[in-house]
Amino acid sequence: MRIKHKIRVHIADDTDMKNLRFAPDDSLSEVQIDTYTKQTNGDFTVSAATKEELALGDITAAKGLYLEVNKDAKVYLNGDVTPIQLRRGNSTTTSKAKLFVEADISKVEVEAGTDEVTGLYAVWGDASA
Repeated sequence: MRIKHKIRVHIADDTDMKNLRFAPDDSLSEVQIDTYTKQTNGDFTVSAATKEELALGDITAAKGLYLEVNKDAKVYLNGDVTPIQLRRGNSTTTSKAKLFVEADISKVEVEAGTDEVTGLYAVWGDASA
């Protein structure tokens, strides 16, 4: 199985993106991984003011996660009690809040605030550690 991802974050002082403050080399942004054997992905909905665990399928040694949601939400990794607070860049548009992490992952939970949260996710890794 091949996994490719490319994260490109550019920050500038101006809307023309001429006065760049942060812009890593694009050629260093792409990563290709050929060692993992399993992946799972899907859509999810979390009712307002509830928390749901996302299914990891037959992955017991998850090594990466991509998640995006349509509303601000909290994400709990590995049963931790301290969440990662996801916030959309602009709450008046259809912008998404996104989380990308490469780490050892055993559990992913999403908690909605006062509004229902919908999203999608992908997890990759192996069937055994």
